[in-house]
Amino acid sequence: MGLDAVQFIGDLDPISNFLDYAAGKSRDEWLKNPGLLAGMLKEYEIDIWFSTEGTGTAPRLKERRFLDGDLLSARNGNIVVKNADLLPASVPAGIPDRGVDFGLDAVIADRSGEREQIYYSTEILFEGKTSFTDGDVLQIGTGYVVCTNEDLIICFEPKANFIGLDALSLEGKEELPEKEMLPDLVITEVRHEYTGTAFLEDTTIYYTIQNQGEGTAEKSNTYMRWYPGGGLISTDEVLPLAPGETRTESFAPRTFSETGFDINICADGDNKIAETDETKNCERHYTLG
Repeated sequence: MGLDAVQFIGDLDPISNFLDYAAGKSRDEWLKNPGLLAGMLKEYEIDIWFSTEGTGTAPRLKERRFLDGDLLSARNGNIVVKNADLLPASVPAGIPDRGVDFGLDAVIADRSGEREQIYYSTEILFEGKTSFTDGDVLQIGTGYVVCTNEDLIICFEPKANFIGLDALSLEGKEELPEKEMLPDLVITEVRHEYTGTAFLEDTTIYYTIQNQGEGTAEKSNTYMRWYPGGGLISTDEVLPLAPGETRTESFAPRTFSETGFDINICADGDNKIAETDETKNCERHYTLG
C-alpha cells in the first residue's frame, strides 16, 4: 500500500528526538515489531498524520476500513478526518454514501493538531459549484481553493495547464492566504404580468435574484436584453445581497409587441461585481403572441 501525505504533529524538539531514534532502527526491526511505532509516538507525545494509496484494491467494499482520501493517525490507528469531511457536501466525497474517493495527496496542518488548520490536495479533480484540480491547495471542510496550481508552478513556466500536487510544506510560521469570499448572483426565476387592455400592454417583468456565493454582493444592476441579439432594453438597481439571500425585483412596466418577446435577464449586467462564477448570471424568458 502506497504512502501519500505525511505530517508530523507535536513540538519540534520531541519530533527531532524521535527522528534521531528512528534513524537508528533498521527496516527489519520495525517490521518485526508492528506496535513499536505507535508506542514510540506515544512516548514522545507526537503523532504522524498520513494518507495511503491503494485501498481501492480491497476485494470487498465492506473490508475498506478507510479510504485513500482519509487522513489517518499512526499513533492512535484511527481516522483523523474522513474524505467526506475534508470536502463540502456539494462534492460527492466518500464511499459508499456519496460515491467517490478523491484521494489525499498532500497535507499540511498546524503541529498542534488543530483540524481547522488543515490544507490539502486531492488525487482527482472536480467540476461543479465547488471546483478544483488535483494541483490546487484546498481548505478543510469548504473545499475552497486557497492557492491555485498556477500560483504554485507559474515560476517554472510549465508546458501543461496544471500539474498535480503531491507534497506540501510551509517554512517557518508562514500561513496560507485565506480565500477571498466572493458573491455569486444568479437569476432563479423570471415571470411577466400585463395590466393593459391589449396583449402585453403595460407588461411588468418580475425576476428572482439570489446570492449563491459566500460573500456579500454590493449594489448591482440587473439588465434586460433582447435574445439573442443582446440589445439593452432596461436596467434595474438591486440593493446589496447577503450570502444566501433571495429577493424578487421588477423592471418598470413597458409594452411589448403582441407577437411576443424573447429576452435575457442578467444579474450584474455591467459586470461590476467579482463573482465565483460569471457564466450563470442570465435567465432567458419568452412568450409568443
